[in-house]
Amino acid sequence: MNASVTPLRRTTQPVTLIRYLDHTGAEHVVNLDEAKEVDFEHTRPVRGFTYSSSQWHTPGWYWCATTESMLAYESWLERNWLVICDRDPDIVAISTQPMEVDAHTDGHWQHYPDFFTRHADGHGELVDVKHPSKLDEPDVITQARRTGALCRKLGWGYRLVGHIDTQLARNLNWLAGYRRPLSDQDDLAARLAHVAVYGATIDALAAHVGDDPAFTRAVTYHLLWTGDLTADLTRPLNGWTTVHIRRTP
Repeated sequence: MNASVTPLRRTTQPVTLIRYLDHTGAEHVVNLDEAKEVDFEHTRPVRGFTYSSSQWHTPGWYWCATTESMLAYESWLERNWLVICDRDPDIVAISTQPMEVDAHTDGHWQHYPDFFTRHADGHGELVDVKHPSKLDEPDVITQARRTGALCRKLGWGYRLVGHIDTQLARNLNWLAGYRRPLSDQDDLAARLAHVAVYGATIDALAAHVGDDPAFTRAVTYHLLWTGDLTADLTRPLNGWTTVHIRRTP
C-alpha cells in the first residue's frame, strides 16, 4: 500500500474536492459533479496505515469474496464490518479508504471515509466505522452529518456503524472461513437444501447427507455464508444448530 501520497490541493473557495487513486494507482482530484462518474469501487486505498508493536488497533488485509481481491482494514472492528458487507447479497462491490474529501461547505473539513460499497441497484454508499464508545462524541456526530449531506448531493447512501453483536461477529468470522465456493459442491448443496426444508441440525446433515461428513459440514457452512441456508447466528454455532432452507418472499 502506498503510504506516501500527494497532499490534496487546498482552496479557499466554497467547493468540495475529492482525491482518489484509480485501479492503477494514478492520483486524481475531482469536484462533486465529476465524482458522480467515478467507479469508486475500483479505487485503491488513498492512504496507508501505520504499523507498530505498541498500537492498539490491528490493521491488516481481508480477502473479499465479493470482489475476489484483498481489501485493507484499519482495525478489527473494520474487519468485522467488512465481513458483514462481504456477506450482504445486495452489495456487489467494495473498496476501502476510497477517497479523501476536502470540503468548504459547513466550514472547512477533511475526511477519509472507511468503505465505499456499490449495491445491486447501482447506487453507491459510504460507510464509516467508529468504536461504539465514540459514536456520541461531537466530532464524530459532526463528521457524520457533513458526510451524510455530501452523500446526498452525490446520490449515495451513508452509514455510520459501530457495535456488532459479539456472538454474531464470532459466527460470521467462522463462516467467512468458508466464503470461497467449494469444488464439486452443487449436487451436495441441492441435497442439503432438500433435507433442510423442515430444519435439521448441522450434526444431522453431516451424518446423513453425503458420503464425507467433513465435506458436508464445509458445504453447510458455505451455504450459511451465502444465505442459502439460514440459522440463528446470534447464538453459538455448533453441531446442534438448526439450519433451514432460505425462504424466498
